[in-house]
Amino acid sequence: MKWFDQLHWLQKLALASCMFLAGCGNDDAEAVKALKALKAGMGTDENGSVIEVDFSNSQATDDDLVHLKGLPKLSTLFIGSQISDKGMAHVEGLTTLTFVDCTFNTKITDKGVSYLASLVNLEGVSLADTKVTDDGLKHLRNLKSLKGISLPDTRITNAGLAHIKHLANLESLGLSSTKVTDDGLVYVGMLTKLTGLTLAMTDITDEGLEHLTTLKKLEGLSLAKTGVTSEGVTKLNKAIPRCRIFFR
Repeated sequence: MKWFDQLHWLQKLALASCMFLAGCGNDDAEAVKALKALKAGMGTDENGSVIEVDFSNSQATDDDLVHLKGLPKLSTLFIGSQISDKGMAHVEGLTTLTFVDCTFNTKITDKGVSYLASLVNLEGVSLADTKVTDDGLKHLRNLKSLKGISLPDTRITNAGLAHIKHLANLESLGLSSTKVTDDGLVYVGMLTKLTGLTLAMTDITDEGLEHLTTLKKLEGLSLAKTGVTSEGVTKLNKAIPRCRIFFR
């Protein structure tokens, strides 16, 4: 998942390198003070405005996310595993956000995802290891700026993919360890800007790979522990010679 992995790594690096600068910009001083007291990680731009917040190793609770409204340039948010749908309500309307990471949060459900629907500038979202279901993906279907969605280890099925099939700018999609089957790949094949796709540990077969031949920009594809064969992989590689396929 080239786009998603690179963005995630770069944002984590930026967060770690500039967190001590928080509080020098035009943010609400009380909001910054409160977030520091909660030991939330914060990263800033060159003017000292907070653009990144990480609650992963903080003492923040749901109610504490209200302080995010005091950060007018916030673009990146790592939710942390302790925040629930109640806390996600404070994310609604934060339209400067371009990246939201909810990975490993087993408290977030479709209700929590619904608060992302207003984030019109969102480019990347990770819902890996959350309780999101097909209904949750309905809330992402109008976010046309999305370039990366990570959904491994969720309850997503083919029906969920139907909700995101028209996200024409998607470059990266993670579906490992989901309930997706061959029929769902019909929808994936419509996402023709994909460069990275993971389908490891799903029940797909060679028949489903036929639907992926439309993905001419695909550079990386994970098919580990699926029902595909070497014959099916070889055939797909002929259709997309630039794609590196992992299936053992």
